[in-house]
Amino acid sequence: RLFLSFSIVAGSASLGHAEVFEGTMESQIIVPSQVNLRAKTFLKGHMVRSEIPMQVFNSTTTAYIITDIDKHQQINIWPDRKLAVVEPWRPKSLKGMPIPDFVKTGNKDTILGYPVEQFVIRAPDGQLMEAWATTQLDIALPMRQMYSMGLPQGEGWEDIEYFKKGYVSLRTVHKAANGTVKFQIEVKKVERKALASDLFTVPPDYQRTDQSSSGPGSR
Repeated sequence: RLFLSFSIVAGSASLGHAEVFEGTMESQIIVPSQVNLRAKTFLKGHMVRSEIPMQVFNSTTTAYIITDIDKHQQINIWPDRKLAVVEPWRPKSLKGMPIPDFVKTGNKDTILGYPVEQFVIRAPDGQLMEAWATTQLDIALPMRQMYSMGLPQGEGWEDIEYFKKGYVSLRTVHKAANGTVKFQIEVKKVERKALASDLFTVPPDYQRTDQSSSGPGSR
């Protein structure tokens, strides 16, 4: 689930000044010498569908995960096996955790036509994240925290300027203390469009295993 730690968590409130984003975002994920792949995320209401190509034996398939923030539910789907596994899902709590400094450097750029500003987030051990973020995507807070593009994910840091003002990173670079790049994520395509509800449901001919109740079962 490498991509989940990079891309994908709850709250309330929308930005209020524009229509909340619905559509798709495609991102390039690079872990030097390990991973170089393109992931696609669908956002609709408080539903998220994340797709990523996976190598299975000698062929490539696309597995995906559907997360329903309101229902606190996650569905892992493997099309090659026609299998769906439903699991309970809760946003991670960041309350009580030390809040790193989100330093706005004053540097600006443009990515995919969106104006972005540079933030640097430093950890006590010297590691840092460099985020180039925009406020013009109008993604509601629950979705912004889920689609965090490599930044800390979870509830509890909503009062940080970065989250309060609606910033979404379009390019995130994580560097070790010695300056070596550990991973990089960059949005390569953004498309606003209405999405069909079927994208967020399990196909009817798939086997469905439910692990969200007291015990596993299938139907």
